[in-house]
Amino acid sequence: MKKTIDIMYFLCFLALPVFTQGQSVSRAIYIREVSADGERERNGLTSLYFNQDYSIFVHHQAPLGDTSFVDPVNGMPSTVSGDSTGFPIYKMHKERKIMQRVECRQVKRGTCIVTDTLGTMNWEIKQDEAKEIGGFACEKAVATFRGRTYEAWFAPDVPVSSGPFKFFGLPGLILEIKSADDVVKFSFHSLELNRYPESTLQPPTNGLSLNMDYTYFIEDWYLFIENQEKQLRASGMDITITRAETIEMMNTRN
Repeated sequence: MKKTIDIMYFLCFLALPVFTQGQSVSRAIYIREVSADGERERNGLTSLYFNQDYSIFVHHQAPLGDTSFVDPVNGMPSTVSGDSTGFPIYKMHKERKIMQRVECRQVKRGTCIVTDTLGTMNWEIKQDEAKEIGGFACEKAVATFRGRTYEAWFAPDVPVSSGPFKFFGLPGLILEIKSADDVVKFSFHSLELNRYPESTLQPPTNGLSLNMDYTYFIEDWYLFIENQEKQLRASGMDITITRAETIEMMNTRN
């Protein structure tokens, strides 16, 4: 049997005894395994700090700072971007807003803060499928988000509508999620309930705030790359700048 659930269902979902309804902060730790070319540097341990109203996701093993190197394939100089704060993604659950710290062309070797709405994830819950993860009974759900289809396992006993990266919208914390093409995978590592102060949940700072949503930010980035290519070719260099694959394929504005 199947049922379709709207994300607003969560607002009416009552907390169970396993999770405190107060403003203390919990932490879910995930193992990030993403094979997309532009994302591998951030693989490893990641954390989602959360309460009922907010959550912030950080990459613990992302490079701390920008690192330059010469590409062994084409011999061209390249740079892996870093961030000492782990490229945080801050979600405001009730407001359905998201803030993320990203590398950007607007600041030379710096970061920007992009504010956006939480993208739509129309989850379909598979009620006849269940399994246990980390001691929690989990249900399965499927949805498509920005070019990829995902299979998620969430824990109704932890009734917080969030998960790793930008994933959200289920009546329970997402403990495991992977894409159908096996490019994106977040595996459960551990869960610490109500152990952190509310001050743990702070939006990202120390970056240029951009007045654009994430989709427009990517479009602007690609336009910048195209202009760079044109300038280089005009100077006699036959060159193409690689557009590395990311988690969000951006072929949809959802």
